[in-house]
Amino acid sequence: VALTGRIRDAFGVNMSIGSLFDYPNLAALAAALEEQGAR
Repeated sequence: VALTGRIRDAFGVNMSIGSLFDYPNLAALAAALEEQGAR
């Protein structure tokens, strides 16, 4: 929960806890954040 809150605060993107497990590594998560319009 804390991690998703930090992602929201830092990048302006809401993610569910479950969606974090959809990405096998940080690079994939970063690409998804960028795709969702992270600031």
